[in-house]
Amino acid sequence: MRGKAQMIKFRFGKDLDIIKLKGGVINDPKKELKRIQKIQRLFETEENVEAVGQCYSCGSPRRNNVIHAKVAYAECESCGLVYATRRIKAEVIKEFYRTNKAYSSTYTSKQTAQERLNDVFRPKVQHVLDLHDQTYFPIEAMWLDIGAGGGHAVKCALDAKCMADGVEPNVESRRFALKTWGIKLMPKMPDDGYYEIISLFGVLEHVIDPIGLLKSAREFMMDDSAMVIQVPNYDSHTTNLQKTHPEFITRHAEPTCHLMLFTLPSLKIMLDKVGLKLYSVWHLGLDMYEEALHNYFLHKIPMKKSLKDFNKLQQPINEMGMGDDLLVTAVRK
Repeated sequence: MRGKAQMIKFRFGKDLDIIKLKGGVINDPKKELKRIQKIQRLFETEENVEAVGQCYSCGSPRRNNVIHAKVAYAECESCGLVYATRRIKAEVIKEFYRTNKAYSSTYTSKQTAQERLNDVFRPKVQHVLDLHDQTYFPIEAMWLDIGAGGGHAVKCALDAKCMADGVEPNVESRRFALKTWGIKLMPKMPDDGYYEIISLFGVLEHVIDPIGLLKSAREFMMDDSAMVIQVPNYDSHTTNLQKTHPEFITRHAEPTCHLMLFTLPSLKIMLDKVGLKLYSVWHLGLDMYEEALHNYFLHKIPMKKSLKDFNKLQQPINEMGMGDDLLVTAVRK
């Protein structure tokens, strides 16, 4: 695969049982908003916070504010990466990710464990395996999932006959993975080793040094390995909604956790910096879920009513490349 000219493979959308997956929020959206507002109180203590003076990817200080909220997001004039202009300091956010139960609750819910496994992660794992024939990814491929959350992706990889490890700093998430799936996740990156597949599902946007993380992850790749990355897509319907009503933000442009939002070109630039090139792009997202949240807060329309035709309405958004998630695979140059 390495060194061969390849056309980038595109995929658009997938069906999802949004009611089962997001039932807790759908039944009580106000509770979810309060949960996120509680997390954002970290910004109220000035010694927790620092300004972000330059782009995480290219280092340019030139930018334009594009999302005007309590913590503004700006777009880099050089590479197009969008990032929060203030952030929680590294030592504070590291402890937050390690111990915070309110944050980890998304990934450690017993009520939605099977839905997240089957509706969210199993299609992603199978998508990666289906992209490549068995000579590229052997039947017992070694898979490393970085930022493994509750171990859902590791469980799916093991079910697909891969040999899989996971890295997760959060104590509650590691405990959940052990109790629920019998999987022991590592609290930090392994010292050495090689893997055919390395995944970062919803990780890159959380870290202060995304280039450094990608370089570290690349060290575990062999010539024919692939890296799987899922990040929030700035060029999305969700972004447009949140620009209009930032007071309802509970996800996506949420600055405590999402330090940055990506465009496909800005992600390609970042991958190029660490010696990776795009192999595939999957446009997907929860934009109609976001719209249902807005309908509830603005017009008191029950979320279940708004989400009745979720898959039918979400698919055209995905096909326009405006879903609020990008899932890409990349290979070594």
